[in-house]
Amino acid sequence: MKLYEITNKYLEWEEMSNNTEISEDAILNALEEIEDNFNDKLENIAKYYKNLEASEDGIKKEIERLTNKKRIIEIRKLNLKLYIKNAMETLGKLKVETDLFKFTVAKSKKSIEITDINLLDKQFLKEVEIKADKVKILDYLKNNKLEKIDGIRIVENTSLRIK
Repeated sequence: MKLYEITNKYLEWEEMSNNTEISEDAILNALEEIEDNFNDKLENIAKYYKNLEASEDGIKKEIERLTNKKRIIEIRKLNLKLYIKNAMETLGKLKVETDLFKFTVAKSKKSIEITDINLLDKQFLKEVEIKADKVKILDYLKNNKLEKIDGIRIVENTSLRIK
C-alpha cells in the first residue's frame, strides 16, 4: 500500500469514529493497524532516503576524486609540453615533423605584464576595480608603433602546438 493510501484509509477510519454503528474497539483496532502500516511505510521510506543520501555522498566523493585526477592529468600534460618545448628550443629546432605529429614552437600573442599600475594612463584602467586593461595597452602600443610606455614591460613567450 502506498503512503497516501494509508493516510487516506486512516482519515476514513477517523471519520468513521463518529459512526455509532461501529464499535469503538473495531475503530481503535483498525486505526492501530493502519498506524502500524503507516509507521512501517515511513521507516521504509526513511531507509530509501538514507540510501539516496549515501549514494549522494559517494557521488560527491567520486566527483572530488575525479576532479583531482583531472587536475593531475592537466598538470602532466602541461609538463610534457614544456619538456618538449624546452628540448626543441635548446636544440634550436622550432619545427619538427614525425610520422604522426607536427611540433611547432611559435611565438605566442604578445601579452602585457604590469610592473607599476600607478604609472599607467587612466585610459588603460578598468572601472570595476583598479586593474590594467592589457588588451587596450597592446592595441595602443600596436596602433601608435610604440615599444614601451611607463608602467609596463612587454613579455613574449613561446608555446608548443601539437597537431
